[in-house]
Amino acid sequence: MSVAILLGLCWPLGFAPFGFTPLPILLLAALFALTSRHGPKAAFWHAYLFGLAGFATGLYWISHTLHTYGFLPWPLAIVLMLLLAAVMAFYPAIAVGLARLIFPNRTLAFLVGMPLLWVLLDWLRGHLFTGFPWLSLGYSQTLAPLGGLAPWVGVYGIGLVAAWMAGLLAWSWAEETRRALWLIGFPAVLVIMGLAQLMGQAELTRPVDGPLKVRLLQGNIPQAVKWSPEAVEPTLRTYVNLLLQTPPGTDLVVLPESAIPLFRDEVPELLRGLALWSQRQGTAIILGIDERVPRGNGVDYYNSALAITGQGPIQSYRKRHLVPFGEYVPLRPWIGTVVNQLVPGQGDFSKGTSVGVLRLDGQSTGTSICYEAAFGDEIRSDVRAGARFLLNISNDDWFGDTIAPHQHLQMAQMRARESQRPLARATNTGITVFIGPDGRIQSRLPQFQTGTLNGTLQPRTGLTPYARFGDWPVLLLAGFGLLSAWTWQRRQQRLAPAPEFS
Repeated sequence: MSVAILLGLCWPLGFAPFGFTPLPILLLAALFALTSRHGPKAAFWHAYLFGLAGFATGLYWISHTLHTYGFLPWPLAIVLMLLLAAVMAFYPAIAVGLARLIFPNRTLAFLVGMPLLWVLLDWLRGHLFTGFPWLSLGYSQTLAPLGGLAPWVGVYGIGLVAAWMAGLLAWSWAEETRRALWLIGFPAVLVIMGLAQLMGQAELTRPVDGPLKVRLLQGNIPQAVKWSPEAVEPTLRTYVNLLLQTPPGTDLVVLPESAIPLFRDEVPELLRGLALWSQRQGTAIILGIDERVPRGNGVDYYNSALAITGQGPIQSYRKRHLVPFGEYVPLRPWIGTVVNQLVPGQGDFSKGTSVGVLRLDGQSTGTSICYEAAFGDEIRSDVRAGARFLLNISNDDWFGDTIAPHQHLQMAQMRARESQRPLARATNTGITVFIGPDGRIQSRLPQFQTGTLNGTLQPRTGLTPYARFGDWPVLLLAGFGLLSAWTWQRRQQRLAPAPEFS
């Protein structure tokens, strides 16, 4: 059990900001080999402790948010973080335990059951109960050789290949002479990585029109004072001053999520002024601001991004994937009193329904707000709707100076690579960046500094295989692989007993 915990504690080191990309594959191989010595029940609990340790260390920043902005005592904040880790740990535990139960055959367990079930449970974790894809295996390979598969099969396809490589190494290690590790395991892993890197060099989309000159604003407004009445005027002054310094010829200025700490209906004069400036300057504006819309006897609140071009009505994109316990409270009658402090004074946000495509003087951008960058299917829908480049506005000051903003950025990099679209990310306190269609950071601002970042975005057209088909090929392959292996095993069992794990 202690070995499983130790392996889990090392899991976050494979992700940003640490970036030891081979480590998750090796850790998974070690976990597979470890659990193969035990029955299904013991394998389940070994994998559970692995997941509990991995999520507790990789998601420790949640306790910071709960304590700093939820005003919860440290002990309670830590307990709630551990509770989330305890729930998330069931996914790897079910994958490994179920594989051990279904496939007593050594080869089938290592090369089929554990890898395929691991990825299917990873996918389920990213979708069930609105999804929580943090620390999914594929993200660790975003800029590694396996990341070249992103435009072909997406993050879960990368995870499938990485998990299969882990299974192959575990199987090779389990051979008594260990010769298979050197003759088959490591050579196969190197070949797969080389092929993935070659596939990543294929241009599956193409540039269209000229590059856009874009300016990103980072106001660096502390979350602790952001919504206080006395902070409104300094915040507006900060962003207006940064905006007015925009060089002539700039095509687009992007402000972060909820940059204006007021509702849209409270600042009509400001919006009219921005529209006039946009018209005179020839510069479009993307602005993060909250909206409230009367509905019946109540009011709907939206976390929105406005597109101001000066050549037509203001467009509004309303966030469609809300953060549980941050932007809305599930089961509010029972637990709302505790967690409602995370969004002080605003109640629950409502869910937007449209895709995130905003039209900007002949160009279309796929716009996402904060947490939405973690969901490939939603960004894919924007690309299929015509987005030629991607924007993500966020406010990661909720996480403070922890590893969370780096993990969040890594997921945005995966979205750029999956769609082969450039992505610009404007945040309140960082990390504000320009990302190329290969997922690599082209330029960035330091965190926790007020400033601007100028860069270019080259619009692109065309659909990558992932943008066209999504996760379905991976899910079908995993399902077919499991069914075929199980059927073959049943046929073999009718002829002779399958070899058991030692």
